Amino acid sequence: MWAGAILGWALVSFGGGGEVCAAEGHDVPTPFEAVNQRFELADGEIYLLKGTVATASVWVEGREKEVPYLVLNLKDYPFLANARRVEAPYYPIEGDIIEWSEQKGRQVKLSFRAKSKVFASRSGYQQVIFLEPMLGRVRNGLGSTLK
Repeated sequence: MWAGAILGWALVSFGGGGEVCAAEGHDVPTPFEAVNQRFELADGEIYLLKGTVATASVWVEGREKEVPYLVLNLKDYPFLANARRVEAPYYPIEGDIIEWSEQKGRQVKLSFRAKSKVFASRSGYQQVIFLEPMLGRVRNGLGSTLK
């Protein structure tokens, strides 16, 4: 069964194990019944993301701390809608909580570098993807920044 979606230069087949994809005139076998098209942000890579700024209290090193988050609308980023992100569609933001709390409830669109950190927890280890803003300080609204 052909999905009929043109992705750049490729016409891609999804499903129907053993079908062939046409990509720049070449046949590419697709041996699986379904192709996993969901993923997580890659450590060290830069992304342009749009979302709503939120804050939440979390326990860090034995004390409560207010942390800023970027809440994504997964309809805008369906490729990020993996099982973990559907349950928690947000990423913690590195930076000054006072600066980010001024933006609480506002939509922003900024470049972020994804940073992966591993933490020990009661149930074992947990990997968390943080967002490091690349464009300086947020002033207001979509894409408005100032250094």
